[in-house]
Amino acid sequence: MFLRYSSSVAVCLFRTKHRPRIQAASVLCISRHYIIYDLAEKMYNRQTARSDRYKKKLKEDIPVSSTARLEILSPGCHGQGRCVLLRTALDRYLFNCTEGTQRHAVDIPFKIGPVYNIFFTYNSWNNVGGLLGLMLGMTDSIAPANKFLLHGPESVDAILEFKDMFSENSVRGKHEWRGIEHKQYEDNQLTVDYVELVSSKSCTMSPPSSPKQDTSNGNGQSRISRNDEKTVMAYIIKLKELRPKVDPEKLHALGIKTGPWLKQIINMETVTFDDGKVVEPDDVLMEGETGCEPLIILDCPSEDYLDSLLSHEQFINFKTIYGTQPHMIIHMAPSDIVNNSKYKQFMDRFEERTIHLMLNENSQGPYLLRSQENQELFHQIHPKIFPELHPVYDKQPEPQDGNLIQGLYSLAYTIRPKKSRGFQWDEVLYSDKSLVYDKFKQKAIDNARKYLPTIYDEDEMKKWDNISEETIDEQMDTLRNKLAELEPNTDISNEYPEVTFLGTGSAKPSIDRSSSCILVQLKRNDYMIMDCGEGSLLQMFMLFGKEKTEHILSNLKAVFVSHLHFDHHGGLFSIAEERERVIREQGRKDRLLVLAPVILKKWDYFYSRKVSGHQSALQILHFDAEMFTEIVKQKLDLIKVSAMPVNHTSTSYGLAITHRDGWKLAYSGDCTPSGSLIEHGQDCDLLIHEGTFDDSQIAHARVKRHSTTSQALEVAEKMNAKFTILTHFSQRFNYIPLFTDKFTDNVGFSFDFMQVRPSLYKSIPLLKPLLDIMFGAQVRKKMDVTNESVEEQEEKLKKLYSMKNALHKNEIKFKEQSGQSSNETTAGNESKNISDSTTVDSDKSKKSGKNNKQKFVKQKQNKNVRNFSTEVDRSTDIEAGGENNKNNDNVSSGMSGLTSDQSEDVTKNIKRKVTEQLGETKKLKTEDLETS
Repeated sequence: MFLRYSSSVAVCLFRTKHRPRIQAASVLCISRHYIIYDLAEKMYNRQTARSDRYKKKLKEDIPVSSTARLEILSPGCHGQGRCVLLRTALDRYLFNCTEGTQRHAVDIPFKIGPVYNIFFTYNSWNNVGGLLGLMLGMTDSIAPANKFLLHGPESVDAILEFKDMFSENSVRGKHEWRGIEHKQYEDNQLTVDYVELVSSKSCTMSPPSSPKQDTSNGNGQSRISRNDEKTVMAYIIKLKELRPKVDPEKLHALGIKTGPWLKQIINMETVTFDDGKVVEPDDVLMEGETGCEPLIILDCPSEDYLDSLLSHEQFINFKTIYGTQPHMIIHMAPSDIVNNSKYKQFMDRFEERTIHLMLNENSQGPYLLRSQENQELFHQIHPKIFPELHPVYDKQPEPQDGNLIQGLYSLAYTIRPKKSRGFQWDEVLYSDKSLVYDKFKQKAIDNARKYLPTIYDEDEMKKWDNISEETIDEQMDTLRNKLAELEPNTDISNEYPEVTFLGTGSAKPSIDRSSSCILVQLKRNDYMIMDCGEGSLLQMFMLFGKEKTEHILSNLKAVFVSHLHFDHHGGLFSIAEERERVIREQGRKDRLLVLAPVILKKWDYFYSRKVSGHQSALQILHFDAEMFTEIVKQKLDLIKVSAMPVNHTSTSYGLAITHRDGWKLAYSGDCTPSGSLIEHGQDCDLLIHEGTFDDSQIAHARVKRHSTTSQALEVAEKMNAKFTILTHFSQRFNYIPLFTDKFTDNVGFSFDFMQVRPSLYKSIPLLKPLLDIMFGAQVRKKMDVTNESVEEQEEKLKKLYSMKNALHKNEIKFKEQSGQSSNETTAGNESKNISDSTTVDSDKSKKSGKNNKQKFVKQKQNKNVRNFSTEVDRSTDIEAGGENNKNNDNVSSGMSGLTSDQSEDVTKNIKRKVTEQLGETKKLKTEDLETS
């Protein structure tokens, strides 16, 4: 199959029949230069592809959708913001994008797909915290030519300026910000009117003028002042009316054959036939479904906006302007504002039939169905290591009566068709505890059956062919007997450190594993956090509940950020804001100590100026700062602390701490096996090390600078660690890593919400036989099967990433030459240092060069290059290469705009240089633990 995406890029795809997954060999022509590489990916999901093709076919004449529904992704409960999705047959409209939105979008029964319109009510982290993660996460499932529209107050879109600092993946497609001056948004499905609400107060203090400005009051305390001049935007949504439909019964009664005249009828025109018979539209069409009354999305963060709300002309004269009362108002204001007499006065303006949907802290939650089910299963396996989540949703909620509805997670309201209009209470997610264990058993049996056809070893086939409910129950009984013999009978509640894994996933979080976050209780009432990816606060509320979470935040001494990838610090500001609220109620103003690379100050400065509008509540202490050791030792009651550089990005660090009570803990962050970590972590009591990939993906681990599980355990052996727990697993490890002989009795593996103390370490390896039966087949199905050597795989990956860089550079070149402003940036700075060992087919270049050049000049405007490297994890920097990489980057950046003769000369030079580089490439040894 041959596909063409632009005059300068052509792609050929070839599928093989005998591989378990789609394999593709792609040939790309970039300004007469061809690069061949293998690719294993799906373009973008089929549903989205069909939708895009349908829109392209219809062009501007896209019919109004006959279905529309509103879905609550985040109801505003503790640990969450407020976020709703308006879904039609072809389009999605997201209102606010709170932290964790990308996980909620996977948890709900109907996947949301790509969202091209995101509306923000006002600029706060509760509303915008999930934007960066969502857009980076959606980059697999969208076409690059599509444009993101970000609607809302100023500076919301500025967050995307940081995407290249936190990930090497650029957001596909362009993005455009639409502020209050646009007044309205309209497409084929709806119109959205912007309503501006203004604070009645003036700003009491401006944000800091530079990132180095002192934010303390002289006593080490922050001067916090809210910016009351923030603009708040409400939205009035009006769905367009449906096209009339032909009534078959009326048509049959007329006795007239169908024909082109029906189009006139549908366009509400009267038709006169040759025999003089006149047919009116009402004679043929169904009784049209009346258009739905408008919906209002309304946020009012403080009392300062109530006067603007009451006096705004669009609300005062709502019925005059729109001809009807609103059908529903989605209230996103806090409960104390909703109970204010002025706000109630506003609500009383509307008739009783107007539905008021409340999204605030009174909503039940937080909640994720998959997390509830997973934790319930593990709780039945080991109640001490896997405590129950708070609260537990094991019953379907009762429908609420009246026109005042308190929102629930996953609650949907059907707008169209009219006959189904109303709240879908039966779709609200809940977990029946009594069915969870049986559900997972059946799933294990099904996975074993699917795995059997791929097995060639007779003993292995016999093992998985014997999986049944009885064998799983036997393993469960055996495990419980062993645990009863091993576990201590004494109270271990005062045994430290207590380590709680709140997030154990890598890069893009999955529904089963959240982004990296580890909570360590150092001693009674002393806590620290090691990395805090997006959604960490939500995980805390789910595990501990409101009261315990507030206690932890009040006694949180420090946060360690290992490096600047978003899956390791995306939840920092939500934790800081919630802690700030808690300690303010206690009369405290101390700042949260953050141990991080110095560049995090830039992100904090942006947040203070553009998002929060007040002075930073963080005291960022970078690892090279004077007195770093003394400050941390005193704050955390340590004897020794070491933050050592590790091999991942240029600013990645590991951590080793020795507590005054005598125990020692080491944490790797993200890295390949690093000698500095081994040196400083010697003889530690607990090593927490990343194990992103299994051994079949060692080439991926090398290129992305992560560790395989075996490499991590070799580090533990060299470090002489007493016990090791692996974390930061790839998405292929939904539940367990692939167990090998190296998983000995002093090796554990982590899950979200797992909580361990020293006396429980030895219980973790006992879980292997049962977990392997329940999830082992699922893991083995995802293993890479290849006859290529590690070096060949690694070289192929480097070519893929080199092509990715070349595509980005040519895309920018195209935009510059056509006078277009570039809203996208190239991949992260560190990903530019990728080995560019590519093969150039100069013969093909000579034959097609002239035609390609002419088409490029004629069609260079509005062209986008598809980025094919979706194998890459969302938040990993690629660092491989040196001077050779720079040379190749320079060559790639000059491909565009050459004459035919110049192109031929460049082609020969590139081919010669690439041949030399390939000959000089040194093979990496798999047994090396050190990376130069």
